[in-house]
Amino acid sequence: MRKEFEDAIIAEYPFMRRGMSLEEQEEQGHIDDLYGAYGLLDFGDGWVDLVHSMLDEISECYKKYDKPIDLKPIRAKEKWGSLRFLVVFSNNTTDLTALHKEIREIIHSFRAKSENVCFLCGAEGQLRKDLAYVIPLCDHHYVERINKLKLLEKRTTIHTREDVIDFD
Repeated sequence: MRKEFEDAIIAEYPFMRRGMSLEEQEEQGHIDDLYGAYGLLDFGDGWVDLVHSMLDEISECYKKYDKPIDLKPIRAKEKWGSLRFLVVFSNNTTDLTALHKEIREIIHSFRAKSENVCFLCGAEGQLRKDLAYVIPLCDHHYVERINKLKLLEKRTTIHTREDVIDFD
């Protein structure tokens, strides 16, 4: 599904077109375009609709200001349980226009929204901080993960000398 999602995103939002692939960058001896190398692969399928909605709002914002899209994606990923969409604007200035400030607000609002959307399925969820890492999950996937952790703990239990039966 990931490949189809990326292809659909690029078709609908040309500004999301990727640069050189990981292999092409490695051939040049350095990787300086993480989005080109990895694209939209650093988050779960549950956030596909969320990302699509964010890109819709970004596109609408540019239309509202009647400006060409000057946004270049740097990275789209999950970090500490929330969506991180890192961008630069092609004007390379530190003075953000009202448009750019609004784009940043959109990105920040979707970061907050992502913390309440299951990373795996897209259902309503919440940040789960008691797993191996912080991630937003629905109740179903949370219980599933907890049960997997319990099973793993059972398999890796270290037995004490008193637990071992001596058959000598």
